[in-house]
Amino acid sequence: MPELYGRIAERFGELIINCPQGGWKAASPCPGWTAGDVVAHVVTNHRRAVTGLDGSGYSAPRRGLS
Repeated sequence: MPELYGRIAERFGELIINCPQGGWKAASPCPGWTAGDVVAHVVTNHRRAVTGLDGSGYSAPRRGLS
């Protein structure tokens, strides 16, 4: 399972890095959400999960990706 998660996380990171400048404001498959909203949601939830596992402290990502 860790290998699968690693592949999924790597691909997600690639999509983020390669998002065109105006892409963050594009509509997502989630009604009412932009691509930036989806990324912020995923990152926030994963940071919360990691905090629960390693006690490192939670820090919300900055909003307003552009």
